[in-house]
Amino acid sequence: MAKMVREIVLKYKMRKITEEEANNGYLNRVSRPDEAVNAVSDLADSGIEKFVCLFLNAKNKILVKQLMNAGTVNKATPIIREIFRYAIACDATGIIMAHNHPTGEIEPSKEDKEYTKAIANAGELLNISVLDHIIIGRDLDTGEIKHYSFACTGLLNN
Repeated sequence: MAKMVREIVLKYKMRKITEEEANNGYLNRVSRPDEAVNAVSDLADSGIEKFVCLFLNAKNKILVKQLMNAGTVNKATPIIREIFRYAIACDATGIIMAHNHPTGEIEPSKEDKEYTKAIANAGELLNISVLDHIIIGRDLDTGEIKHYSFACTGLLNN
């Protein structure tokens, strides 16, 4: 929570961003799923599921990259209220969610689909766009990072 408060305070000051902020993607523009994947690629090698949100301003620039939940080997589901609490606190107009599958298999589960739809519906009520939900994983045979984008497949808007 302290990191988020710091980001909110710093957002309103004219200054150069620090090296740490630059490394975390602060104020990088995200307009395509592959750019979001670059911002969350550190998730690919985690042995447990982790759920991260990128909170974006009106120009799709990253305000905060926040780990919302570190779960188990096959589940990480943060409370929806907590996602939007962060979004409101940092004046985000958009959210890109991402989580990893430690197995490397990137196909969404039924629960992934239902959870994504529930978050998108909550975002509509609050006028905060849920732009994408990305599942990321490293192919255990080739070592390549793969991803699945709900926005690209149309599942986010159905």
